[in-house]
Amino acid sequence: MTGYTSDAVAPAFVPQLNTSQSCYEALQLFRSYPEAPCAVVCNSLTVPVGLVMRDRFFLQLSSSFLGYYQTDITKLMNTRFLSTVASSTDTNFNLGSISSLKNKAADRQAELCSDCIVITNEQGQFVGIIDVAASETAPASV
Repeated sequence: MTGYTSDAVAPAFVPQLNTSQSCYEALQLFRSYPEAPCAVVCNSLTVPVGLVMRDRFFLQLSSSFLGYYQTDITKLMNTRFLSTVASSTDTNFNLGSISSLKNKAADRQAELCSDCIVITNEQGQFVGIIDVAASETAPASV
C-alpha cells in the first residue's frame, strides 16, 4: 500500500489491493480508509491492473452482497482505467498536465468520467492517483 493522492488541503491514502484478494477484503480495506475515493489493484510487481472506485464498489455489493462476498476483486475492478506516467525527472506534475488529464477523463463514458487517474513510475509501478472528482487536485506524491 504505497499510493498517495492529495488535494490542496490534505493528502489521503490510496489503498492498494492485490489480484488474489476477495471483495470482502476490499470492503474491509475501504472501511479502514473511509476517505479513499478508490483502490488500485496491482499484480505482484505492483503494476496496476485494475481500479475499484469506492462508490461503484458499494453499489455493486449492495445489489448482491452475499454473491460477491467471496468473489475475487478482479471480477469487479475496471481494467480500462486511465493512467499516466510520472517521469523520475519530474518531482511535480504541472497544473497544465493535470488539467489536460482531467479533460481526457471527462471525455470517457459517463459512468467512468469521474474515475481516478492512476499514476505509475517509468517502470510501470503504482505510485498514486489523481482524484478527478476533487475540486482542486494536486499530483500524487511520487
